[in-house]
Amino acid sequence: MRTTRTLTLATAATLFGATAASLAGAAPAVAAGPPVSVSAETVRGALTCRSAPAPRPLRRPVLLVPGVEGTAEESFSGGLLDALPAKGLDACALTVPESSRRSLAPAAEWVVAAVRELDRRSGVGVDVVSHSQGALMTRWATRWWPDVGALVDDHVSLAGPIASSERRSSAGVAAGPRTLAALNRPGLLAPSMDGTAITTDQDEVVQPASSAQYPEELENAASISVQEVCPGRVVDHRGLLFDAAVRALVLDALLRPGPAAAGAVAGSCASAPPPTAAFAGLGALLGGGGAAPSEPPLPDYVASSPDRFGELALELRPSRLTRTRLKRALRFVVRVGDRPLRRATVTFGDDELETNERGEARMNYKPTRTTTRTVKAVLEGYSPARATLRVVKPKRR
Repeated sequence: MRTTRTLTLATAATLFGATAASLAGAAPAVAAGPPVSVSAETVRGALTCRSAPAPRPLRRPVLLVPGVEGTAEESFSGGLLDALPAKGLDACALTVPESSRRSLAPAAEWVVAAVRELDRRSGVGVDVVSHSQGALMTRWATRWWPDVGALVDDHVSLAGPIASSERRSSAGVAAGPRTLAALNRPGLLAPSMDGTAITTDQDEVVQPASSAQYPEELENAASISVQEVCPGRVVDHRGLLFDAAVRALVLDALLRPGPAAAGAVAGSCASAPPPTAAFAGLGALLGGGGAAPSEPPLPDYVASSPDRFGELALELRPSRLTRTRLKRALRFVVRVGDRPLRRATVTFGDDELETNERGEARMNYKPTRTTTRTVKAVLEGYSPARATLRVVKPKRR
């Protein structure tokens, strides 16, 4: 029988092979965003971590973010906190203290601190799986803290509101129209992230269920209903946390490039989800008979923040060539801070190239005349970057 190890604070620093130096960590190269009231020491005490018995090399750890009043144990023990390590993925579940009494922005600061902490331990970034209001916290964290947006590669949302939903927490954690409008600009996701939204038609909390889905035109996202892949399957809002078909979709999103694909659940529809007990947060979610509370004011940084996720950096290798009739290989690397950025468009004359998972694009170029060429890298939501290629005359012998 496989066992997983629940880490104490004393052993947490060894998770993912972290060293004292990596835990100390240098300041992120990307803009850090607004100040955060949650310290690294505090967030360590809010994480319940389990390591994979046979970890996959260079895989990002997974942060599990529960919804309102859902603790790490209530939301993920016996579910994803066990299933992910069994597949070779280290996982940490976050408990946000008194989450139902916090507005969205302060609650999201716990996600900011947790993402930074796990990246300090791993050095390879973080993937996030969030449930219900935890998805809003995660999206707020990646939207307003650019370094966090650059660290998160995949975000899997389980019944997380995206458009306005009919039921909102009486405590104000869920988003009203002004909050969602701020959250969704300049886009629903950082362009470098992949998003998977998993929903259920029997959701009694987020209504309509379609309000937890991404728009179809969003290229780096997919929305999948459990009933779409397992017709007639009975899964409610909390049941998404323990359903076998949902687990298959989550693993597909985390283990392969891009969002999850509906075909990933093959064979899992026959497994019935385990029974789930009611949890305290459901009353807060359904409180007031669905009446929407007054929306809390937006933080000052929302008004003052530019509609950008960060600034691109473009590196061209080589940046200087000697004139010749032979083709030369050019390599372009696009980053945000020290993180490579995929899906950026590099424009070189009439050629347009897209960067890969390593932030790279390559082409051959024949430098037949002396010239200076400007190269541009762009990605929606980021400030563009430029680099210069100089072609010079060969030296006389």
